Amino acid sequence: MRSLLLADPLAGGFVKDAPNAESWYLASRTFDGPTGINSQVIGYYEDAVNALTLGRGGDAASALTTVASGMTQVLSTYGLVSAPAPETK
Repeated sequence: MRSLLLADPLAGGFVKDAPNAESWYLASRTFDGPTGINSQVIGYYEDAVNALTLGRGGDAASALTTVASGMTQVLSTYGLVSAPAPETK
């Protein structure tokens, strides 16, 4: 079936890339509530996009740093990554 779909002008690209596909926690309409993993992840990206597009004068590097920190926080809550060690001064 794959070999037949590769030549399809609409599905071909998806079929070709399928072996390399990965999923991520940005699924909408999961209805997982404000403390659910999807809602929390989407919230960090939403804040970054809004900071850059709504005339707030946001800095892309700063916005992405915030997203990265937020992702680590959320994913560590669910045991999916290790939380970073606290900084000492």
